[in-house]
Amino acid sequence: MGSAQTPPAVVVTAPSSARVAQISCPHCGAAVPASNAQYCPQCGDPIEEVSVIVRLRRILSNPYLIGILAVLLALLVAGLLLAGTMGGQDGTAPPTGPDSSNAGGVPSPTGTALTVLRTPSPTVASEQVRVPRAVNTSRTPGANATVNLSNTLSPYIQNLGGDEGNQLRTWSPTPRPKKTPLVVPTVSVATPAPGGNLVWQGEGFYKTAPFPLNTGTMRIDLTASVLTVAQLRDASGKVVGIASAGPMPGSTVVQVTEPGTFQLEITPFGSGTWSVGIMRIVTSAGLPPVTPPSGGKDAAPLPIPSRTSPGTPVTTPVTSLPTTSSPTATTAVTTGTSTPTPAMTATPGATPTQPSRTFTGNGTTRSPSFPLNHGPAHFTYSTTSPGQFSVTLVDEQGQVVSLIALVDGPDSGSRDILVPETEEYRLEIDAKGHWEVSIA
Repeated sequence: MGSAQTPPAVVVTAPSSARVAQISCPHCGAAVPASNAQYCPQCGDPIEEVSVIVRLRRILSNPYLIGILAVLLALLVAGLLLAGTMGGQDGTAPPTGPDSSNAGGVPSPTGTALTVLRTPSPTVASEQVRVPRAVNTSRTPGANATVNLSNTLSPYIQNLGGDEGNQLRTWSPTPRPKKTPLVVPTVSVATPAPGGNLVWQGEGFYKTAPFPLNTGTMRIDLTASVLTVAQLRDASGKVVGIASAGPMPGSTVVQVTEPGTFQLEITPFGSGTWSVGIMRIVTSAGLPPVTPPSGGKDAAPLPIPSRTSPGTPVTTPVTSLPTTSSPTATTAVTTGTSTPTPAMTATPGATPTQPSRTFTGNGTTRSPSFPLNHGPAHFTYSTTSPGQFSVTLVDEQGQVVSLIALVDGPDSGSRDILVPETEEYRLEIDAKGHWEVSIA
């Protein structure tokens, strides 16, 4: 019989290390695959909370850190020992032994105390500095006083010498120009002798004193260097006639229906001189002249001139108007003698010599050119809109011939003027709304 075969041995391999117990997360309960895991792979929270003391103990158990701290401690102790050794030597040796006594009065090198005396700083005596006395301290120098500046020189002259600025010269004040007194100009008006035209000359705004006028046809002649308006007002202040001029002369014809007192109001639109006069339009020299005013400082009437009676020249000297009569300062104008210009012969109430025409419109505009004959012309105007309304007659060159209307609307009225020449004219209208102007 053969030998029995030995069955194969079953080798049971034991694990190399003990089986690690399953670890789970204390927060979510999920299984942790590794025992040394610090955070849960499921919720991310730390598996084991480590206290501060444990962490500090781990850090201090580091051998490298312990070595560094030991070296630093040794250096600190050595420094303290060296500092104590050097600080103990204060210069005074305490007496030691029996030989430390001062035998025989001889100082001992080991038992003698050293006393250091503090020497005061040296004081250098200097010459007393004299401060110059203030110049003219008793009073303030006047405008024309001479002040001596010899004791108040600049540092350059005092320290380095020299007088480049010529400061040693006695100073004298520069004379100031004298102030010219302000002269307020006034308007001068020629005061003609009794029995002639009413004439005024001046500059700036002016309102005459009241003067009387009889019934009849009057003409207002106006000359001015700038655009100027002369308004004839009755005793109630109503405008009965308007003349405009500048730089070309202008005139207007006014019908006085009732005798009374009137005033002229001259308004220049700028700075310049003006001259205005009132005369009666007559057919012969036999009509009565303008009634002279009863007293007062204003102009007196002169004889009414005509083509057959040239009138009387003005010979009365100039009289200054009161300064309160003008709201603005004006330049004085001195007038000597003047001769009135003969008036055009016209019959009051004569038939108009101008062709009738009417212009209507809305707002500011300029009319087409139209002819006017030399002689009187009657204008009527009206506007239904509020605001300033003005009508001006100009020639073909754009020169102002006469101001027809200057009112605040709504208003209506009429105006008589004297056309200087037979030629083409235009109307310049400044209005806010509807208007109408007629010529006859």
